[in-house]
Amino acid sequence: MTGMKGGKIRLYPASPTEGNVVLSYCHALFHKYLVEWNFACTTCALKLLMMRISSFLASLARPSFRPVGNWNNLQQRNVHNFEVKKVEGDSRERDVCSSCGFINYKNPKVVVGTLAYTKTKKGFEILMCKRGIFPRKGFWTLPAGFMELKESPEQGAAREAKEETLAEVEIENLLAVYSVPKISEVYLWYRAKLLNPADVGIGEESLEVSLVDPTKLCEADIAFPSVKFVIDHFLADSTGTAIDVQTVTKMAVEPGQDAS
Repeated sequence: MTGMKGGKIRLYPASPTEGNVVLSYCHALFHKYLVEWNFACTTCALKLLMMRISSFLASLARPSFRPVGNWNNLQQRNVHNFEVKKVEGDSRERDVCSSCGFINYKNPKVVVGTLAYTKTKKGFEILMCKRGIFPRKGFWTLPAGFMELKESPEQGAAREAKEETLAEVEIENLLAVYSVPKISEVYLWYRAKLLNPADVGIGEESLEVSLVDPTKLCEADIAFPSVKFVIDHFLADSTGTAIDVQTVTKMAVEPGQDAS
């Protein structure tokens, strides 16, 4: 769909078939913004559609092109005309688009992680990794990270274990819930059986990976209070027979986290 003509990059379709692809792409996007996102007017939908098309054409001219940021942020910053005001039936002030009435709800972020264990002759060993990124680079933690779109918490927890430690895990049950309202984050920790203890390795965000005896951990080496919290809860019921999920609300921020 791209080429050179007269020393210039061609951005129009090379054939009717390719033209149909572009038209189908634009039609699908416009339908998504108007129907699925329920925009009250076409103005914001058209603005977002043009942004998408511009990025799409740029990617044809330069295959390595990627837009800066994510489309949710671009939508919020460049498409809507936001003003802060009360919404009918809501107790809080929200960012509301004065053009189409779109309400930009800001919700807490969800972090999912695993305490993956393997049985030994003396008890249990748990899978931990030394952080290779900030905050708390060089400290030990359990595999965890933010949920991605269109995945369940269990899927996200297993994915993070794979990415950070190359581990294959079998999620067993929700072990603990840890929340930090100051920075609007909620942590879901899952007990998981480690399926490949001999094959774990160092992921892209880790400096080291190790199976450790949780009873011999040095608290000063642990990256975050939430990690110590979930390990302590695991040790309190390492048989996995507890019915209640342990929960805690931490009013202060985690070390190295921005409270703003």
